[in-house]
Amino acid sequence: MRKPAEVRLIVSGSRVVAEGIGREEGWENMPGERARLFTLIDQTKAEGVMFLSGDPHYSDYAMIDEGVPYPLWDMTSSALNQSSRKTRVNTRRKVGGYFRPNFGHMSIDWAGADTMIRLETRSSKGTVKLSHAIPLKTLRRRSVS
Repeated sequence: MRKPAEVRLIVSGSRVVAEGIGREEGWENMPGERARLFTLIDQTKAEGVMFLSGDPHYSDYAMIDEGVPYPLWDMTSSALNQSSRKTRVNTRRKVGGYFRPNFGHMSIDWAGADTMIRLETRSSKGTVKLSHAIPLKTLRRRSVS
């Protein structure tokens, strides 16, 4: 985390940012470990962190903005061969959800003055079902006034 990088992708088998998920698997159910991860991001001054996660058999994009050095986004995408039978709760969801078989696609557009990170959820046939652009400049530590 201390090495220079514009973007840092942290991949997790379960959702990092999601909340309100109850007994479902996710970092919310390991609050000490999640707090330790967020503290590590803060203490190392790591910028550009994005979480890519899976497991719940649907896709959404969640964000946490409290108690972290800048907004932290989690793109959840799964599964290509299964779907969710019900709508799932995620109180930090900003985009989605998509509850049919899917896969995630992330691209970074380095051209121009503002680098953009584009998140996409695609159907098993490749059709874009969810999309969201995040300016890289928003994944930088907040200045203290």
